[in-house]
Amino acid sequence: MHVQPPHNHAFHTDAHGALRFCAQVRALEGKAMKQLSIDDWRQPNLIPYWDERTDAIRQFRGRLAALSGDDQSIALDVVRKTVSAAVQNRSDEDLKMLVFVVGDDLYKAANADGIWDDALSRYLNASAGEFFSAVQERGYRLHYIVDNAFPDLTRPLNFDIWFRPCGIIYICPQQLASKMMAHDNVEPASFEENLPRYIDEGRFIADTMIKRCAEEQRHFLFLDIDSQENSFTSAQAMSDDSGVITVLRNEAPLPGSKAAVRFPDRAAKSR
Repeated sequence: MHVQPPHNHAFHTDAHGALRFCAQVRALEGKAMKQLSIDDWRQPNLIPYWDERTDAIRQFRGRLAALSGDDQSIALDVVRKTVSAAVQNRSDEDLKMLVFVVGDDLYKAANADGIWDDALSRYLNASAGEFFSAVQERGYRLHYIVDNAFPDLTRPLNFDIWFRPCGIIYICPQQLASKMMAHDNVEPASFEENLPRYIDEGRFIADTMIKRCAEEQRHFLFLDIDSQENSFTSAQAMSDDSGVITVLRNEAPLPGSKAAVRFPDRAAKSR
């Protein structure tokens, strides 16, 4: 089952507007990310911090891991300050598009090969975490909704490791079911066999988490790897709310793949 936009909602695909926006921003970046100095950690156009087409996250993670502890702290501080200042200087229209592009790049990158370690977590927190925190202060939040299947469940059962440092709440009924199984000492090898016993409660907890994110005006990514009718009803319920940027992805997260996005007319009021 594919996640569908709610009736009469003005969703559109990213193919033209987002790609034009990315091309304009990426064209301003003339330097290749090789042998980074501290100055090279300043990327005022922001997209190069996460650009999945250049494998940016893996590149930055590797360079961060190669630095000494003191230099790591300096580099990450440069990233945070650059991101925060850039978000504050963006118009609302540019910022909304940027939230969509960054969120989509993060999901694609999370599905690519790479090392998930402390260096990755620190980099994601300094870059994406700072970005989404500043976006939230501007009155916007990302609701990224995914209907993808996975032959290997390693990633969807562990995506919280990736998205937590980004300031994005990861919600997945199957992952929540796996946590309940772990609590009950169910062997991981028998996950699929035992899933029917736990999935209803997993979906209930997922709905509860979505409602809490809405109340607290938090960013979230909702993934259902075995969707059913009404799987995405709760996740899409806030699509009309002020400040909510809703992304719907049915296609596999491959380079050049598309997602639909709906932008709000205005930012949300401060809490």
